[in-house]
Amino acid sequence: MTRSLFALPALLLALAAPAQAAPALWSISDDDSTIWLFGSFHLLPPDLDWRTDLFSETLEKADVVYF
Repeated sequence: MTRSLFALPALLLALAAPAQAAPALWSISDDDSTIWLFGSFHLLPPDLDWRTDLFSETLEKADVVYF
């Protein structure tokens, strides 16, 4: 019973958290190179501003972009 009393508020807090619109962006690097992997999004509302400064800066600096 005690676990249920603690679990319920934690669950409600998790469900009440606002959605974050940030792209899935990972960096893989070694001594002399860096590769950025970007996860795609599908069916986003047209007015959703999902691009972050990091994403825009990374895209601008890219030598090659593959789709």
